[in-house]
Amino acid sequence: MTCLAVIALILACATTVHVTTAAPGEDDNSLNPEEIFGLLDTDGDGFISREEFGGALGNHGSETEAEIDAEFDKMDANNDDKISPEEFDPNIH
Repeated sequence: MTCLAVIALILACATTVHVTTAAPGEDDNSLNPEEIFGLLDTDGDGFISREEFGGALGNHGSETEAEIDAEFDKMDANNDDKISPEEFDPNIH
């Protein structure tokens, strides 16, 4: 299962939405990557930590810790152990 699919499933469990790359406001029932980033950045520091990422995906239960770490590492392009808004790509797999 791709990272995007897991994120979409997590968000769908909380509310009826679908993930899109549309600009904010284009579709009232969708979340764009910036909104998804904001939901995953639970402490609001502007980055997604490994713990935040793992917590969101780990709560789903279908991916192993190694798979979650691999997905995180794919997005953490500069290897600083956090995902910036510029690095975040919910379509990565």
